[in-house]
Amino acid sequence: MTEDPPPAGLPPLRKTGVLLFLLCLFALALAGGTLYLVFHDLPLIQQAIAETVAQSVKELQEGGSAAASLTHVNAGSTAPFTMDGSLFYLCTAGLVVCWLMLIYRLAQNAETVKKGALRCTPLLCVLSFFLPVGNIWMPLQAMLDINKALSSPGPSRGKGWIWTAWAVSVPGSLLIFLYTLCQPLASFFQTFRAWAEEDPGNAFALDRELEALMNGMVRPVIMYNGMAFIACLLASVLMMLHFHSLQRRLAVR
Repeated sequence: MTEDPPPAGLPPLRKTGVLLFLLCLFALALAGGTLYLVFHDLPLIQQAIAETVAQSVKELQEGGSAAASLTHVNAGSTAPFTMDGSLFYLCTAGLVVCWLMLIYRLAQNAETVKKGALRCTPLLCVLSFFLPVGNIWMPLQAMLDINKALSSPGPSRGKGWIWTAWAVSVPGSLLIFLYTLCQPLASFFQTFRAWAEEDPGNAFALDRELEALMNGMVRPVIMYNGMAFIACLLASVLMMLHFHSLQRRLAVR
């Protein structure tokens, strides 16, 4: 079965070059910020956790409130992250805005190239990223439909970029996140159970175990999920570059 050719006298496609450039810029800034967090701020975060745990255990041993003791965090230890966090959030907001605008324009261009190519409207392509449960597969369907339309006439090109971006962003990131949370907890409970059976009287001597648990969770959560986040950014940007190249091919016909 042959693909329908694009309609004669195809209207000009909506431009995406500026949005794509801004997307790459924000993605580069976020990747740099993530690497800075992993290799520079992580030791400071671990030090702050160690100080907080030690203070909390000390107050518990003295009969203080657990909730009150956990609120005593050294303010100086969190000061280095204030400016970094603000810039990170601004770049994230910029990337999200550029991403959604790109999806909307790409969906409009797909409809221009091949009427009825999308299983949902351009607006729903954007909203699909925010639908609970539906955001697991609906954006993937939208991207495949856009890819098929922009590849017209002929077979779909570069579906591997889309599947790679989805696999890294959805199941891959979720599995890494769950592993970095569950593995340290399982190790902590196994160690603590054996330790408590050996000497049940050490109910409040938890400073080392709690510090090991928190650092055991914080380090992989930040490091592994940070690397997964960078992989998501790279795969998503490559997918958008692929769409841009398809549009340029259509434009020169």
